[in-house]
Amino acid sequence: KKGYKMNIKRFWMAVVAAYIAMTISGIIGSMIFMDQLSSYSALGRPEEELYGMMPYMFGAYIVMTIVFVYLYVNIRKTGDIVEGAKFGALIGILVSCLTWVLYSMLPFEMPALIADNVINLSSNIFGGMVMAKVYKPA
Repeated sequence: KKGYKMNIKRFWMAVVAAYIAMTISGIIGSMIFMDQLSSYSALGRPEEELYGMMPYMFGAYIVMTIVFVYLYVNIRKTGDIVEGAKFGALIGILVSCLTWVLYSMLPFEMPALIADNVINLSSNIFGGMVMAKVYKPA
């Protein structure tokens, strides 16, 4: 990619689109798997305190999405939706490994681990597909 220049407008459009796609799919996944995630959620902050911490969570997700899109844009080959899905799957696996680390340290149950992995994989695959569609080759 000698002499390659990133399209800044498409980059930020892809960041916004991927962020929205991954946020919505993550929320839907959390709602679908609410029962399975209960042992994981039980280890967290009380609900009223959790709401106050939301800006940190959403800020971290924004940074993750910026890095997600930046990496994709700089390593993509075809730029098609399949490549976006594969990239999303790889990142989803990477993020899911963090849940396995937490599972080894914290007392939550296997159904929560599996549900979290499904949410990570599906939201990152969906985000990758949306990102690839928005940041398509010129």
